[in-house]
Amino acid sequence: MGPCGCGKSTVGNSLAIRISWPFIEGDDYHSDKNRVKMSMGIPLNDEDRLPWLQSLRNELMQHKNAILACSALKKSYRNILSSSNDVNDPTRTLFVLLSANKSLLQKRVSERRGHFIHPSLIESQLETLESFGEDEKYLVIDASNSLTDITQQIMNTLST
Repeated sequence: MGPCGCGKSTVGNSLAIRISWPFIEGDDYHSDKNRVKMSMGIPLNDEDRLPWLQSLRNELMQHKNAILACSALKKSYRNILSSSNDVNDPTRTLFVLLSANKSLLQKRVSERRGHFIHPSLIESQLETLESFGEDEKYLVIDASNSLTDITQQIMNTLST
């Protein structure tokens, strides 16, 4: 999870291959309307995101384990994604925040080809990003680390 350009898809794909879990690309579940808004640099609001988050939650519920690449910037969004999980269940949703500074995000987004996210959305996503709550299971990783290191950190956390 994290803002655009932090490496969600790259890390998610790598991790899915390493641990043989299904990978769900959150961007694939956006409506055409949302894609158009984001391509124009218009941030999505909670109303725009709700059907998208519900679709992602429904997809997650189809799998025993899965890896989801999704911004999940607000606690309320993460609550929707993990709403089928029991807080006392040690296997509940692990949120992995790929933390990156604004300049790294801008560099990565500007180098993308064929993606609908407008670079101006970085700022609004950073402003929207909320800290984790005490009831959330999470891991924060520096997104500037190597893909191998990031993947290994997540695997180490999943195995504990």
